[in-house]
Amino acid sequence: MTNAGPNRGGRPRRATDPVASLSPAAVALLAERGYSECTMADLARELDVSVRTLHRYFPAKADIVWSPIERALADRRAFLEAADPGEHPMDVLRRAICSSLQDMAAETGHLRAAVRLVAATPELAVSERVRLGTQINRDFLAERLPADAWPPLADVLSAAISTTTMAAMSWWAAQPPGTHEPHTVVDEALRKLQKGFIEPAADDRPPAPERVHSPKAG
Repeated sequence: MTNAGPNRGGRPRRATDPVASLSPAAVALLAERGYSECTMADLARELDVSVRTLHRYFPAKADIVWSPIERALADRRAFLEAADPGEHPMDVLRRAICSSLQDMAAETGHLRAAVRLVAATPELAVSERVRLGTQINRDFLAERLPADAWPPLADVLSAAISTTTMAAMSWWAAQPPGTHEPHTVVDEALRKLQKGFIEPAADDRPPAPERVHSPKAG
């Protein structure tokens, strides 16, 4: 069993996966006290582990915040690798991203706190993990788009998908808990991106009003 009683030293045994056990509490502490204000030593003390142990699993504070998002990225990559080659690549990417978020349904509090920290902390917002998500998208699109596609299309679409996903996640994280599910918010955002956020289809546009010419004076 993963949650046994206290050991001989008096401390409760942690879950088999130390990262899964430590990360939610550490992210909650960072969200409560502030990312810049809370040190690794503070976290270790509150989590009842040594600083050395904390660094073993999380070399830096950023690794703590990104741990749930990194799992979602790994799930996305696995989904894309197993995708039907006949399905539209934008549909596959949308489903891959939303599936990875839906799989974290039991960790929405952890994910919410992490996303809010990323959105509020400039050094996290420009992390290598952000570029990793975009690169996963780009690699998939470059492989699946037609050979005669516009050359920059994979780069443009992958960046747009990443930006839209993060914006939707940041909006979700700012809402009261329980009002929205992250995967449904992201799904809707990516559907709108695919169809066009602002410009309606030409057939849906209202007819332009007729110009009224005033009679010339004289």
